Formats: sequence, structure tokens, C-alpha cells
Amino acid sequence: MADAEASSPLSGEVGFYHEEKDFSRDRFVEDEEQRDLPDERFTAAFLKLDYETPEYLNFTLHVGATGYLFINEAIREDPENANRKDLLFRELYLQYDWSKTSLKLGRQEIGGTTFEDFYFEAFSLTSLELENVAFVFVAAKKAAEVDLPDIVDFRDVNCDNREAGATFYSVEVTWQALPDLLGVTPYYMRQADLFDLYGAHLEFTQEFHEVVLGLEADYYRTDEDRKNGITNAQGRVTDTNVFHIEPTVSTHGVTLGIGYIEADREVGAREGDLIDDYFNPLNEGDMLYQPGAKTWYGEVFWQWGRFNLGVGYGDTDYRDDLGRLTDREFNVRTELALTEDLLLQADFARVDSEGSEGSFHKFETEITYAF
Repeated sequence: MADAEASSPLSGEVGFYHEEKDFSRDRFVEDEEQRDLPDERFTAAFLKLDYETPEYLNFTLHVGATGYLFINEAIREDPENANRKDLLFRELYLQYDWSKTSLKLGRQEIGGTTFEDFYFEAFSLTSLELENVAFVFVAAKKAAEVDLPDIVDFRDVNCDNREAGATFYSVEVTWQALPDLLGVTPYYMRQADLFDLYGAHLEFTQEFHEVVLGLEADYYRTDEDRKNGITNAQGRVTDTNVFHIEPTVSTHGVTLGIGYIEADREVGAREGDLIDDYFNPLNEGDMLYQPGAKTWYGEVFWQWGRFNLGVGYGDTDYRDDLGRLTDREFNVRTELALTEDLLLQADFARVDSEGSEGSFHKFETEITYAF
């Protein structure tokens, strides 16, 4: 019976999500206008279902849908969220497997890679044919976000930017140069008429008895389109870049990390839209990519049985029209596996900011049951 359940083509997840965000002041001035900052509440239940057909001539069909029940909705962050859908078909793709290569066409999640963390209407190719090398290519026309509270239905990858091209490309190669010791991932992204992005991710681990030393480093830069790219304070198109490094030490279930992130002095780093800030360690971290932003942070993670606890602090100095400003953020992250299939997560963030919105605290909790 257990084997029959393990091979079932239907799987799913049911859950409940709640978020609160409370500002320390109720208004701020932007563009010479006063804007209200009401406290925010968002509560929703959801059901995810996934179905995969049996393989036939190396082909399989995958279908995935998520239904939402919005219990309380008072979040103003993203105007698009006012048009949330109750039902979203997030996956509908045909997959062909040959040897160690997979081809997918249709709505799909691009996971396990350095940059993509969205659902795409795309063609993708993943290959492990070469020893210690993983190759991923993506060509996408539409993208969606389906994680609460950010639900954005499939739309053109140019995100309504008429100056950008209609197709998004990404190539990534992960090479385990020294297996179990050193891995390097160079990657390239292109959004026509907007930017070309070149980057690399490095991971190093070395174990000494019961102590594991680690190091992660990241760098990417963009070649901005001379007409539509990001401009500096003088209105001149300027390429962007960002650098990140974090050494870690782990022992007996405890991991300590201290990191640094620095963005371009003139224009910061390009982020948002289809660029996932995969190395951002903070729950919010809204100013990490601002011009001249310099962020120091520290993290401690503790794993004990089914319970995980993370505590972090970050300090970001950045530049805007008012001069140098500072954001300080304190995070607490918890995760408890109540059973093998029942998971409870809770996150807390406190942000003390000199920026226009001022300070706030944010609380998120989610409980999910997988079947």
C-alpha cells in the first residue's frame, strides 16, 4: 500500500498564511505629497494540486493548480495584488526525458538554479550529461508569481515595459570543479532592449573533524541598453553591478555566517522583475541595491531535531537625494516539522529606517500539510 501511495500521480498541499506589517508612523511625504501608511493585514488559505501522467515514449504531462481563499486582505504594497485570482494554473507543461537531459515546454517552475525563482511560460533544457556539470537554458515569454501574498498571474516578461523585448533568456552552468569542495556557477541573462547580465556564484566547503568551513561569493554586472537602461543622477545610462561574500562556520547543528554586500556607487544594482535576489539574507532588505549601498550582516542558524531557528541582523548604508541614509534590520526565522507532512513556519522582521517610510515590524506565519 505504501508503494502505491508513493507512486501516486496526484500530490498536493493545503495551507494557511497570515502576514502583518505595522508602521511606526502613519504617513510620509513623497513627491511633495502626503501618503498614508496604514497597517497591513493579509490572511489566506490555499490548496495546491499537482498531477503527472505516466511516462509514454519518454514524454510526461504535468499539471499544477493553486486555489486561494482570501480571508483578510489589506495590503497596499503591490497594486497588482488587487486583481488576485482565486484559481491559478501555475504549471501545464510537456516534458521529454532522454538520458540525463530534460526538455520542457509550457508553464513551469524554474527551480534549483541561481537566478530563476518564478513560474514561466517557457522552453527549458536541463542537462547533466557531462560529469560534475549541470547546464540550464531558459527562453521565456511570460512569468508569474504564486507565493503568498505576491500573486501575479502570467504576463509578458517585459512586465508592461514597452521598451523591453518580449523574450527573456537565461543560461547557467554549474561546475563542481572539486566535488564536495568547490563549485562554480557562471550565468548569463538577457532581456532584449533592456540589459544583458553577466554573473557568477561560488561555493566552497571544507570539513575538519566536526567543523565545516564554508564560503559563498557572488558578483554580477549588467550591460545596460544605451537607450532604455538605468540612468545615473546626470541622466546618463550607466551599467550596474553588485558584489557579495559570506564566510560561514558550522558545528553540532549551529551555523554562523558574517557577510558583506556592496552595490555600484552611482546607480546601485539592477534587481526586481525577473532578477531574483537569491543572496539577500534579510527578510526585507529593501535598500541593498540602492546606489552606493554597503551592507554588513550576521546570521546564526540552529538545527535541533525537527526545529530550525535563525537569527540575523543587517546594517545597510546607502545614498539617495537626501544624502547618506541607514537601514537596520533584525530577523527571527523559525521552522518546526510537527509531523513528517505538517510544517509550521514563522518569521519576524524589525526594520529601523531613516528612509521615507520610516520604521516598521513585520510578522509572517504559515502552516502547510503535504499529501
